[in-house]
Amino acid sequence: MNISRPQPLKKMKVDVKDLNISSMQIKEKGIELAVYNDKEFLGDLVIRNTGIIWCKGKTTPQNGEFLNWEKFIKFMQSPAKNNLLKTI
Repeated sequence: MNISRPQPLKKMKVDVKDLNISSMQIKEKGIELAVYNDKEFLGDLVIRNTGIIWCKGKTTPQNGEFLNWEKFIKFMQSPAKNNLLKTI
């Protein structure tokens, strides 16, 4: 599922709440979280002020799966999410 980026991108304020440091704002470059299953590297989750990007394996953010904040929120609040999670 490759979700294309809408034009123009709406930037949202995104804060990191719990890193045991003072609050900080995520900007355009964002932050990257490396995701592992035990010791296996699965990919990176990039969080930006425009949305989130899943980069499976060694995929770069430019080629990752992008989801803007509006679509992410809509999905997370939808009944479809619950149906999908039941199949996993």
